[in-house]
Amino acid sequence: MADAATTQVTNPLNPRSLRLPRALRGWVLPIGLIILWWAAVRFGWSTSPLLVPVSKVWATAVEQVRSGALLAALSASLWRDVAGFALGASVGRQVLLRVVLPSASPSIFAGIHLALIYAWLATLGAEYMLVSGKGIGNTLTDGRENFWMDLVLFGVIVVGLVGFTLNWIASRIERRLLAWRGRSVAAF
Repeated sequence: MADAATTQVTNPLNPRSLRLPRALRGWVLPIGLIILWWAAVRFGWSTSPLLVPVSKVWATAVEQVRSGALLAALSASLWRDVAGFALGASVGRQVLLRVVLPSASPSIFAGIHLALIYAWLATLGAEYMLVSGKGIGNTLTDGRENFWMDLVLFGVIVVGLVGFTLNWIASRIERRLLAWRGRSVAAF
């Protein structure tokens, strides 16, 4: 019988078994930042009035959703993107239909990913700078001018979530239309 000092480990701990599932890995940083934010407010690490409690931002989020203000602002912002995309697509339709080379498709989708994000950011920038009356950019301006940091932080979160969602939708469309390329397409 072998004693404990000479017993060899036959089943070492596999490093892959310690990893988070792929679907959860993208949530580690946002959740960590929210915990850090909560702790900074809770333990008084910052005395800045710009750092409002997470609970206040959440309450503002609920209020914006219940009152319909979020839906109105998002629809105004996204409508501008849809209109611009439709105008651009109608002008270049014949050219697009003639692009049948499969090798061009990946580059086209990379451009679509970037175009969606840049269009979203440009729309927000224009709303923010020109104070268009409705839209998430205007909501951010209102929050900033009235020192409603909960509204500003909620607006920033919404901007990030919409950007993430636009990219996610483009990735799913790309994966479906370019299925011939295999699993490596738009894997995130």
